[in-house]
Amino acid sequence: MAYFGDELRRLRKHFGLSQEALAHRAGLTPEAVSLLERGRREPRMSTLQLLAQAMRLPDADAQALFASASRRSARSNDLPILTDVLVGADQSVADLVRLLENPQQRLITVTGPPGVGKTRVAISAAHQLADRVLDGIHWLPLSSMTDPDALAPALAASLGLRQSQHRSISAIIDQLADRHTLLVVDGGQHLGHFRTELCAAVLERTHGVRILLTSRELLHLPGEVVFPVRTLPLPPRRPTRQQLNDAAAGRLFLTRAQAHDSDFAVSEADLTSIAEICRRLDGLPLAIELAAARTSVLTVEQLAQALGDTLDILRSPADGGQSRLDATLEWSYQLLDADERRLLEDLSVFGRSFTVEAAAQVSACGGPTVGMVNLISSLVAKSLVLRMEDAAGAAQFTLLQLVRHYAGERLVQSGRANAVRRRHAEYFAALARQAEPHLTTGDQHHWLALLDSEFSNLRRAVQWLTAHQPAGALTMINLLWRWCYVRGLYTEGRAWADAALSAGRDAPAAVRATALAGAGMLAFLQCDYETAEKQTRSALELYTALEDEVGIARTLSRLGALAREQADYVGAEKLHNRALELAIAHHDRHGAATQLNYLSFVAWLRGDLDRAHDLSSKALTTMTRLGDREGIAWALINSGVVAHHRGDLVGADLLLEQSLEVCEEIRFREGVAWSLNQLGVVARLRGDPAHAADIQRASLAEHRDLGDRWRAASVMEELAANAAATGDAIHAARWLGAAEGLRELIGTPVPAIERPVVDETTARARTLLGPTFDAARIAGMSQPLSFPEPDADPAAPDLFDVAATSAHPSLTDPAGADPTDSDPAGGTFWTKAGRR
Repeated sequence: MAYFGDELRRLRKHFGLSQEALAHRAGLTPEAVSLLERGRREPRMSTLQLLAQAMRLPDADAQALFASASRRSARSNDLPILTDVLVGADQSVADLVRLLENPQQRLITVTGPPGVGKTRVAISAAHQLADRVLDGIHWLPLSSMTDPDALAPALAASLGLRQSQHRSISAIIDQLADRHTLLVVDGGQHLGHFRTELCAAVLERTHGVRILLTSRELLHLPGEVVFPVRTLPLPPRRPTRQQLNDAAAGRLFLTRAQAHDSDFAVSEADLTSIAEICRRLDGLPLAIELAAARTSVLTVEQLAQALGDTLDILRSPADGGQSRLDATLEWSYQLLDADERRLLEDLSVFGRSFTVEAAAQVSACGGPTVGMVNLISSLVAKSLVLRMEDAAGAAQFTLLQLVRHYAGERLVQSGRANAVRRRHAEYFAALARQAEPHLTTGDQHHWLALLDSEFSNLRRAVQWLTAHQPAGALTMINLLWRWCYVRGLYTEGRAWADAALSAGRDAPAAVRATALAGAGMLAFLQCDYETAEKQTRSALELYTALEDEVGIARTLSRLGALAREQADYVGAEKLHNRALELAIAHHDRHGAATQLNYLSFVAWLRGDLDRAHDLSSKALTTMTRLGDREGIAWALINSGVVAHHRGDLVGADLLLEQSLEVCEEIRFREGVAWSLNQLGVVARLRGDPAHAADIQRASLAEHRDLGDRWRAASVMEELAANAAATGDAIHAARWLGAAEGLRELIGTPVPAIERPVVDETTARARTLLGPTFDAARIAGMSQPLSFPEPDADPAAPDLFDVAATSAHPSLTDPAGADPTDSDPAGGTFWTKAGRR
């Protein structure tokens, strides 16, 4: 059946009249006719008669026009008006509008976790359709409704009907039979089947009514279309001002903070803190708004620090210690059944993510895996658990940080926290035990990636064991040592080991010895030589007392590495040879090949290229048979260095490209840094200093992030050589000064084989600069941990941070991660794609 505006337009055009002509005949204005046709004005009876006479309508057409006027024609819109600008959700609103424009989609359910802004997105989208829905848009809020009997009067009021005339929902729906309207239903999950039955009846008994529903779970009705509202995109960890504003989460924080304090201003130093706030709050709009409100009393740095330990800062004393977010989460929690509540509490002990299998082992709920699948599926349907995928596409799940925090508080209140955390620690300790034997084999890539995906859970397990079972923590750390080494988690691994060693003084000697050896190696890799030697010698004493020759070989190898970096090549060779003898005696092929790689390293550092080549070739053969890519990478690097020192640049390039490829495959950060360093040397020797400098800066970024100051100094000296080759003597001198300052700081000399290049670069820069050379060199020495920018003003004293040269994401993807549990390696990771 036609509505008045449509019917008037049809008849006018049928009789060949323009709006102006009809208005003239009827004694109306053209604007009045236009408003009538667009449904913006209700016709009076006298107006109907004038229009019928003006068009000289036959009786049948006149009756049709009068009948259409008896139906509601004005487009009503009783949607709430948003009092502030919707920030960051523009794309979601636009996507929802496009979905609503399809008349075939009669039930659209907007879903998402608590606080994500489902209602605001739905209201904003509906407002944009106000002029396109013939019989208007109607707002039916159910969130605060407690009595299902109130549904009928609420629906009647929403539709502008008098409840006394329509006592039942069925009768009310009958009034909608000929209407074309959009019913926006907000919330109501707590009403259960009553809400579902209402929506089902509207859809079944009308043809022109459509429903836009906001809900944390679906109705599961035929034809239901799901529209998920996501958390806001996050800024990078160290954003520029533009990057912070471009990220919706950052833009929302800035907008709300300025609304609370018109004097709010952001310094360059604040950008990282704001990014950290947004990341800790998972980009959840409500949480970000609550945090922004605190900027009237806290600096953003203080706010970020406060959120690092607890979310209590979001709570308002004026609300009895609760925030709007608490109320939202409490509402969702109370709608869960007993098993769902218990499981949600148990899941709070996980870090960034968890699998169904892990949840089944850690939680006492759900029983076997099938039961756990059902429970997790229910929490996913209620938007309290989010589904994600790992790098291989396997299903994993996560909680938003705020949901995790709330559920964790509930777990503590339940008295079950310690038991659940113990099971969590036991599960991931078992995973570490399962992975460790594979970390030097052909399938190491799979196991390294698996440990990567569980980083936050491994960290939590180690922390709990350190506090409650220190010997267990030491055992777990020993199993994870090689993973920490390959992934460049030097700082994290050292912190774990040091804390557990302090707490586990009574742990078995063998366990302590292994932990001391591992901690000493990580300290060595960060050039903390004093700590490294102390811990390694303590491990050696324990292994000697235990008569553990495998352990003795391991510590002798570490002491050999210490001697090597301090240019004691004779001492290093003796230690590595003794470790090699022990490995052979115990039929430890991997241990023996590792010593061959170390001996090759020592040989080329001291200039014995023939011996270095023989040793690296033997190491490569064994490591290839064993499938250990880390060992293969070192053998290739050693061989590549030997090749370029012999003048075989083609062969060196091939070997070093292979080593880089292997290192990228297993994401071996130290190997990547070394491969880039030596490829940069080859590029310089080929006469391409600009390209060489690019590669060296990437290598320097990696070495600096790892904390490897010994090799960073060598990279700086190569950058000096590149600068000198292009005639940039000032930057050459400053790079030389920076390297010299770094070597003085850690107490190591220039490696013997690299001394000629350093001397040649120094002489060339001194010749070009004359008496100003020392001033430039001293300028570099004053900031030995920073790096000169090649295109900066040579007279400028400030030095440049090479982090900007990064070309690869860090070990894990932080954007969907819990920032308190994300990978601390940070830094950069170079790929061949980034070099070409």
